[in-house]
Order: sequence, then structure tokens, then C-alpha cells
Amino acid sequence: VNTGFAKESDVQESRSALPAQQVVFVNDQNPQFRGGDIDDFVDYLKNQLINSGLTPKGTDADSMLISFVVDTLGRPVNIRLLNQIDPETEKQIIRQINSSPDWLPGTENGIRINIGYTISLRIPAESAD
Repeated sequence: VNTGFAKESDVQESRSALPAQQVVFVNDQNPQFRGGDIDDFVDYLKNQLINSGLTPKGTDADSMLISFVVDTLGRPVNIRLLNQIDPETEKQIIRQINSSPDWLPGTENGIRINIGYTISLRIPAESAD
């Protein structure tokens, strides 16, 4: 049964989880991905997944919800898929996020902080011919 959450043992290229620190969703300065924002990251991720040959099965492409935190070093960590999708698609998404370039971390009062995101990702599904 797929719970919608990847197990650490399932993903060889995993990053360590955050230590017990506060995760912020509203702050002074959002993290920046390659000089852009979260929309630039979503575009990057979608292109990487399509270029790697990812084709979700059935309704998986309708709405893949992904949660992660950009930590104080600018790394995406604590990656979770919030809806149930096939395990291979889930593993590929987590691998691509783990291998993505680091971000410029977000700040609050001039101090680097952990910032949480939830994104929706849509990739054309393979047809059920």
C-alpha cells in the first residue's frame, strides 16, 4: 500500500531531515531558486522530470502535491508527496528534488531560516491505450 510518503530506504539519494528547528511559512525574504522564486523551481522540476522520461500513470498527473523545506543552507529537505501516486514516480520526483541546485536561503530579521513550501505539479500522464 502506497501511503503517499517515500521511505528513506526507497530513495538512495536522500538528504538528511531537518533538526528540531522551526519551519516558517511567512518571512522577510523568501528563498530564491537560481535568482527566481517558487514558480521558477516548479518549471525547473517539471522540465527535469519530463526530460528524464517521467510519465505518471493514470490520474497521477492530475495533481501531484509535494511538500518540502528549504533549509538554512538552501537545500530542499523533508520532501514529502502528499497524495498517493505510483511508487516509481514518487521516487523519481524525490531524486530530482534532491539533485536540484541549492537555493539562496530565506531570512527573517537577517537570520537564515527554514521555509516550508507545498507545490502542485502536473505532468502529462501516459495514455491508457
